[in-house]
Amino acid sequence: SGRAQTLSAAGSFYTYAARLGAVPADPFAAVARPDIDPDHSSTQGLTPDETARLLEAAREHAPRSYALVALLYLLGPRVDEVLALDVEQLGYDRGHRTLPLRRKGGRVQAVPVPPLALDALLTYLDGRSKGALFVTSSGRRWSEPEVWKHLRVLARRAGLPQADSIKPHALRHGFITDALDNGVPLHEVQDAAGHRDPRTTQRYNRRRGRLDGHPAYKVAAAMAERLADRAEAPQS
Repeated sequence: SGRAQTLSAAGSFYTYAARLGAVPADPFAAVARPDIDPDHSSTQGLTPDETARLLEAAREHAPRSYALVALLYLLGPRVDEVLALDVEQLGYDRGHRTLPLRRKGGRVQAVPVPPLALDALLTYLDGRSKGALFVTSSGRRWSEPEVWKHLRVLARRAGLPQADSIKPHALRHGFITDALDNGVPLHEVQDAAGHRDPRTTQRYNRRRGRLDGHPAYKVAAAMAERLADRAEAPQS
């Protein structure tokens, strides 16, 4: 995926340069691109029970940890969208406390902060009204590599099997999967996740391919009922 994105970016640059006459041709035009499965994601998912254990471990560890995990799971943002926020951006809109997430492409989307996350966030802020939303002990904005490392510490405390490889994106996957599992329509989850294409949202959906709801069971149940009805009917 990384190679494909790099080649695509380089090719686009040289295509543009060739169009302007700055170079004679795009040297990447004949370079083979790796085949990418659009439905594949390397992010390891969490079950709702594992997410609950992670939240509990974060709550027991520190208010900052709990606020971070709560926002990453309950709002479903990308980690950089959360770390870029400032305290002053915690807003209010028609009965909702909100945070403005800057999505890919630069567009800003205000999302509601549900009570569970809001309580965790306000407890962590403890009256602080200025500066970066998440800061280190020295007052510096919390960095993404530090969050990755901290999340794995929390995952080990929670006893999660994927503790050594978990990343913040797993909580975004969990938000999308659990929302769909709880009956939220796909188009609403797509909007909440900031995706422009529902196929992207489905790629995050960890319930896809789950055998429990495979159509084979419904087809078999319907046929079994039909066969039972035929067995009970009087033979002509």
